Amino acid sequence: KIAPGSVRVYTEQALLILGVAKHTGGYFPQRRKESPFGRTYYTGLSVQSVNKELRRAMLGDCWEYDIRSSVVTWKMTFAQELTDEVYPFKECRKLFLASWLYLEARADFMLDVRKDVFGSNAGLSISYQEQLIKEAVTAISFGARANVNGWREQNGNWNNTALVEIIKNPAQRGAFLAHDLIQSFIKEQSLLDTYLANGMKAELPDVYYGPLITRNVKPSKAKAVAFMYQKSETLIMSLAYAVLAKHGIKPIARIHDAFIVRHKLSINLRSEIIEEMKDQTSNKHWAIKASKLESFKWINGV
Repeated sequence: KIAPGSVRVYTEQALLILGVAKHTGGYFPQRRKESPFGRTYYTGLSVQSVNKELRRAMLGDCWEYDIRSSVVTWKMTFAQELTDEVYPFKECRKLFLASWLYLEARADFMLDVRKDVFGSNAGLSISYQEQLIKEAVTAISFGARANVNGWREQNGNWNNTALVEIIKNPAQRGAFLAHDLIQSFIKEQSLLDTYLANGMKAELPDVYYGPLITRNVKPSKAKAVAFMYQKSETLIMSLAYAVLAKHGIKPIARIHDAFIVRHKLSINLRSEIIEEMKDQTSNKHWAIKASKLESFKWINGV
């Protein structure tokens, strides 16, 4: 089900990685590239940038642990604070109900949105439909435009919005944006974005009005939120690494809001990591999803 063009790219990447590893005893060097926003990237081809199939081929049998809905979860750290300051007579959970449902009642949230957006004859698997919804929700959390199909730059080039790139079918995209839950989610995220940006403006004015956040006439709220999130993401992940180190475990790969270890973590260790995140941030929504990555194996000569 992979497009022919992608197959070609993935194959070229795999051959390059294999060619290098043959001459280095199984290693593929990666050059760090620190982002001023807070993340650590790597230049060129890396275990971060390759697709998941190639990643498991590179790493072999291992376990990947992702923070579930990390940006939405992180924002909820400030939901109670915002409620107390701006809406002292409202209940936090009711004020951010759609965001809460997305984090704590994901199956019901997905079912409700999926049946109204894709219907029963979409020709797409349920898992793929939910993947599209997840990507769209994440894009909205990072400030993706939800009211236009695209825009034309001064040089004449046309740019699609992130949501257009994710949900390409206009009717499905319209149904997604019109859904009551999504409308509420958009309003809640916008409320949090404004609160976070105002806080950054008050506490870090040099950064807020600096070139990272302000590149045109006025500061970008989306860039402000991305800056704050990535800085916080680094700190959150450091909590996980500290717990792993305490138990003598070193990740074999780190991918922003995820880490990969050779062997499956015990339930107690996984719980210890989650509780450390909750305690240090006073946010009860943190959760970690485990995925088993299996190495490629020769079966019957295939």
